[in-house]
Amino acid sequence: MSQEAIFVADIRGRVVDANPAFFTLIGHPEPEELESLEIPGLMADESQWHALRQRLKGGGTVRDYEFVMRSANQERRVRLCTGPFMAGTGGRKLFLASLVEVGDDSLAQEREALRVQLRDAQKMAALGRFTTAVANNFSNSVVAILGFAELLREEVARASVARAHLEELLEAARHASQLVRRLLKFSRKSEPRFERLAIQTAVADGVAMLRAMLPANVQLRARVYGADALVLGHSGLIQEIMLNLGSNAAQAIGDESGQLEVSLAAVTVSEAMRAQVGELDRGEYVRLSMRDTGRGMDEAALSSAFHPLSTTAGNSDGTGLGLVAVSSAMREHDGALRVETDPGEGTTIDLYFPLVGRLTDVR
Repeated sequence: MSQEAIFVADIRGRVVDANPAFFTLIGHPEPEELESLEIPGLMADESQWHALRQRLKGGGTVRDYEFVMRSANQERRVRLCTGPFMAGTGGRKLFLASLVEVGDDSLAQEREALRVQLRDAQKMAALGRFTTAVANNFSNSVVAILGFAELLREEVARASVARAHLEELLEAARHASQLVRRLLKFSRKSEPRFERLAIQTAVADGVAMLRAMLPANVQLRARVYGADALVLGHSGLIQEIMLNLGSNAAQAIGDESGQLEVSLAAVTVSEAMRAQVGELDRGEYVRLSMRDTGRGMDEAALSSAFHPLSTTAGNSDGTGLGLVAVSSAMREHDGALRVETDPGEGTTIDLYFPLVGRLTDVR
């Protein structure tokens, strides 16, 4: 990245002072009469100066204003930031500004990555609103199916084949009704309120959502024990973690047949385990593990997955959010995560939630 160039100019764009990096950037030696150098003359499109000047005259500061600058017989894209006006000699208004060459530097790449991330987030928000609307309408249809099926059951003999078919229909409708309720509860916008909860119930609901979300080529296996284990957490946030990791696992498996295994178990974190997990105190925890048979990650990909601007998916693969969002959610639970992965060997993610009690203790 180029060194930051600093200069002071008046409202007409005449430079009154500048550091050496400024003259290096514009590709000209410092003139004898500094004020003969004007910012508009450095712009490839001088009409941009008029737009910039109007913003300056409005009294506000300018942030990340990009333009093409003429520099020693070449053109460079630069980014301008200004401070508020200050009084110069004779009451002249001056402003302090900085110039940084954009080019193909990492800052420009990060800005583009942020724009892509924002666009994806907006798409997901729109999809979430659409899903909520569909779920509400579907819920109304399921209520009607359940009601009429219950009435019809009363008219059909108990030992008949038709009665058995009706029972299957009612069971499927009840399952659909429960799934819709979970989706609507999950989509409600609210600030997470952490409370003592039975983590097995929250995880079981998350497994039900995963069954509905995962493609047919991904077999879901669940071993969820620890019915009396209590953690201080938020069920919606736990299910969001599971859906995030489930989506990433499906992307890693791709079109091949694969498995996602979800398990829950009580563990004791010893001093030796702390060296592996980190960020945890010794004590009792509940470990939620999600293991997939996908393509796995090498060390570089794993390191990148914890970067805020990265995803665990390729450019054309879904909407995996990366492990940084999961890591942040685990910190909110005073927990931590551990990742084991190798290329071609799949990925196992262990999530550690502090155990705060058992149901038998509060009965």
